[in-house]
Amino acid sequence: MGHHRNLESLSAETGNPGDGAIDLRDLLHYNDREFVVTAYRCILGREPDRAGLEHYLSSLREEKATRVEVLAKIRFSTEGRSRRLKIKGLLAALTWQMIRRAPHYAHSFAFRSHAPAAHAVQLDQNLSATLAKLSEFASAIEVLKDVAAGLREVRRSEGEMLKDLRHFDARLRELESRVAKREQLLSDTAELREIVDRMQRDVTIQLERVRVELLPEVQSLRTKPKCSP
Repeated sequence: MGHHRNLESLSAETGNPGDGAIDLRDLLHYNDREFVVTAYRCILGREPDRAGLEHYLSSLREEKATRVEVLAKIRFSTEGRSRRLKIKGLLAALTWQMIRRAPHYAHSFAFRSHAPAAHAVQLDQNLSATLAKLSEFASAIEVLKDVAAGLREVRRSEGEMLKDLRHFDARLRELESRVAKREQLLSDTAELREIVDRMQRDVTIQLERVRVELLPEVQSLRTKPKCSP
């Protein structure tokens, strides 16, 4: 009982997705309905839905699944994976149960029950060493899973960044096109203004020439005496 903590303590400890960690032994302290409720609260951070509660209670009561297997199913469900709660010892315990169910293990177990005490001790030591190795592998697998999830997140972020860059590039090209059109319009406007200015100068010169040519005649008309009636 040294590892047992109350339900409120466990739920508070695992309340934040991705931040929690819990010992398998704390969860295995509970049984039946209390066990399923505790598993949901700690792993998924919520109360069990009716269908899930009935399903896992039925599996436990009919011995279709062990508590370790129920924990594994909840932890590695889609919802469980999204919260990334670490249950220390879960994978090792699950692997151990799978080994015990294997046919070759049953044969080894039968051999051990009839073997001399020295052989039994040696077999237990070998199994303990194997379990320790499996526990190490399980921990490594958990780390690799977290790394893989991180890489997927990075790739997703890179994809979003690439999409944003493509959108930005398209907008930049559009702005460059608008700027080029504006510069062309300004260039055309300046050229047109130059043409108008040149025409104005030509008209002014022509008017001045006409004025100079007509000035003697105008003066002559002004000085010519008027005819008497």
